[in-house]
Amino acid sequence: MPPATGEERLHLATVARLAGRADASRLVCQQVAARARADGDPELLARAALLEGADLRPGVVDRGLVAHLEEALTAIAALDGRAPALACRLEARLAAALQPAANPEGPIAMARRALANTRALGDDALLLDVLEVAGSALVDYAPPEERRALSEELLALATRAGDGPKALRAQARAALDQMELGDFDAFERTAAAMLALSDEVGHPRHRWRALLVASCRALTLGYFTESERHASEASHLGALTDDPALPLALCAHRALRARLTRHDDELPSALADLERSMSGVPQAELVAALVRATCFARVEDADGTRRELTLIGARGAGLTTDRTFQAWLAEAYALAGTDAERAATRALLVDARTGDVVGGHIPFTYEGTVARLLGLLDAALGDAAGAERNLGEARALAAHRRHAPWVAQLDYERGKVARRAGREEDARALFSAAAEAAAELGMTGLVSAARRRLDRVEATTTTTAAPAPGPGPREVESAREGELWRFSRGATTVRIRASRGAELLSLLFERPGEELH
Repeated sequence: MPPATGEERLHLATVARLAGRADASRLVCQQVAARARADGDPELLARAALLEGADLRPGVVDRGLVAHLEEALTAIAALDGRAPALACRLEARLAAALQPAANPEGPIAMARRALANTRALGDDALLLDVLEVAGSALVDYAPPEERRALSEELLALATRAGDGPKALRAQARAALDQMELGDFDAFERTAAAMLALSDEVGHPRHRWRALLVASCRALTLGYFTESERHASEASHLGALTDDPALPLALCAHRALRARLTRHDDELPSALADLERSMSGVPQAELVAALVRATCFARVEDADGTRRELTLIGARGAGLTTDRTFQAWLAEAYALAGTDAERAATRALLVDARTGDVVGGHIPFTYEGTVARLLGLLDAALGDAAGAERNLGEARALAAHRRHAPWVAQLDYERGKVARRAGREEDARALFSAAAEAAAELGMTGLVSAARRRLDRVEATTTTTAAPAPGPGPREVESAREGELWRFSRGATTVRIRASRGAELLSLLFERPGEELH
C-alpha cells in the first residue's frame, strides 16, 4: 500500500485515543507534526498539536506539548487570518496547557480572547470545542460566577449537539462551581445527573469524573460506604483507560478523603501514593509538602505540620494566589505557624469571593467553609470571641446542609476553644457530641481525639471538685513563634528559646497524664 497520508495518520491517532491508547495516539501525532514541518503545512501541524493535546490534564504542565502548541499557533498566525477556527482552538488549548501558572492571569486572558474570537465567527460547533478547552484555563482561577456561566453554556451546547463527553465535562465544572458558591442542592442534582449520563455514554474515560463527584457528594453527607464504592469503581477503571489525568486525580481524592473521614491510619500510604503521582505538577515538591502539612494539621500532628511548613518556608507566599492552597495553609498555620503567618492568611480569607472552598478539578473534594478557617486562625491568634463566632457560624451552616462530618469536626474544634476559655461544662458537652457523631459516622481518628479531650476535661473537673487549697489547675497554652516558644497560663506568659526540650515540654502540656517516650 502507498504510505499513509497525514490525514490518514491523524485518523489512526484518533482511533488509538478512543481505544484507550493515549500513548500510541500521541506518538503518531508527533510523527505527523514532523512531516508537517518538513512539508511546510501549518494546518496539518496545528491539527496534530491539537490532537496530541486532546486530553486535558488539570494541574499538570507538559512543556513538550506547550512547545508544540506555541509552534503551531505561530505557524497559523503567519497565514494572516486564513485559518481563524484553528487559531481559536490553538489559543484556547495553549491557555489550558499553561495552567497552573505562577501568574494565572496570562492564561486566563488568553482563554478569554480565544472565546471572544470564537463567538465572532458564529460557529456553534467551534464554540462547543473552544468552551470545553478554554474553560480548563479558567477553572479554579477565574471568578466562580464567570465559570458557572461558561459551564452552563457548555452544557447547553453539548446537550443540543448530543455530545455526552462534553456534557459530562460541563457538569464536572458546574459541580465545583456550585459547591464554591454554596448551592449544594444544585450540586447534589448535578452529581446524580453525571452518574446517569456517564452510564449512558458508557466509556471508562468519561465515567471516572462522575464517580469522583459522586464520591465527593457522599463524603459531604457522611455516606462513607457509598463514597468508597464510587472511588473503588473509579480506581478499577484505571485498568481500562490510560487517561493521563486519572492517576493524579485518584491519588489526590484518596488522600483528602482519608483526611475528611479521619481515617488517620490511611493517611501515610495515601500521601506517599499522591507524591509519586505528581510528575509534571509545577512545584511538585512544594505542593506535596503543603498537602502533607494540611493533612498533619487535621490529625493534630504539630511536629509533622511544623516540619512541612519549614520545607515550605517563605515559598508559602507564592501559594496564596490559589484559593485551595490558602485554605490548606490556613489550617496548617493555625496549628503550627507563626502569628504573622496566621494574620496574613486570615486577611486573604476575609477578602474571599465566596464562603466555601473546594479542592478543585484534580481531587474533586469539598474543603469546608471560610468561616471555619477564620475560626481556627482566630483561636490560634488568641481571639476567643472571634473563634467562637466563626466556628459557630460554620457549624450552623454545616448542620443546615446536612454535612454530618463537618458538624462532628466543628463540635470538636469548638470544644477546644471552650476549654481554653475555661468553660469546662461547654467543652465536655462539645467533645461528647463530637465523639458520638464521629463514632456513628466511622471517623475513627476523630473519635479517639474527642475521647482523649473528654478524659482530660473529666480529670480536671474531678480535681477541681475535690477540696484543695488555692486555685484549681488551668491549662497551659504553648505555641512556636519563630525562634521562640511561648507558654501561657492565664495572664502569665513566658518565652524561651526554641529547642528540642521546648518541643517536648509543649507536648507534655498538650497531653497531660499520658506516658510519653
